Amino acid sequence: MKAKATIAVLGLILGFVSTHAYDFTEDFENGIYWRTFPVSFEKYVDSASEGSVLDSLVASAEGEWEDAVGSDLWTIPDGHHVSSSYTGNVIRWSNNFAAETGYSPISTLAVTVRHRVGTYFSKVEIILNGEIARLRANSNNILYQTILHELGHTIGIDHSEYTSAVMYASLQGVNYLSDDDQDAVVAVVDEAIYRQSTGFVSTLAAGDDSSNGNMLACGSVALISNDDGKGPGS
Repeated sequence: MKAKATIAVLGLILGFVSTHAYDFTEDFENGIYWRTFPVSFEKYVDSASEGSVLDSLVASAEGEWEDAVGSDLWTIPDGHHVSSSYTGNVIRWSNNFAAETGYSPISTLAVTVRHRVGTYFSKVEIILNGEIARLRANSNNILYQTILHELGHTIGIDHSEYTSAVMYASLQGVNYLSDDDQDAVVAVVDEAIYRQSTGFVSTLAAGDDSSNGNMLACGSVALISNDDGKGPGS
């Protein structure tokens, strides 16, 4: 991990042209980051029957990212809550997706909403679109692919230009992190750890009331196609 971080710094100093296709989220680019890793999450479901499925898929997705970077990024308990009341950092279903998120209930599978207080991320929600039956059923593994994608958004990774990447803006049937995804997680974690170690403060935090949280941005993922076979709009 140190070697990749050093290369990134040298590239910035010497003005090398980047060849990667990933990007950072706008809020992360503007200096917002997690105060510490790992980030604690809880899972909320509508019924006990779907909880074990979500537990398994989230654990696999978490492991995929953490194996790529070689460190713990999240603390997500094996269990889940059967409740519509939630607090903190959560992965949950929404049965009124458009009203809650402003995104299409037909073509958008999930969104990740990030909040901040001062220079730090303070809360994040992965909101799964409960109105898409095949997502709930994990048809063709799309729930797993969606969770894998959205976890990337929680730490500051934006969409990739590569269709072979998990972080591409719509699902392409990808179940494993591409080289670009792996480079992205190493880069974002290295930068976050650097900021943590130096006490970096974002210019967005200037004049903030530290007791107030601000919603910054969403990251979403769309279906690979609608039923008519055409690409989704989102």
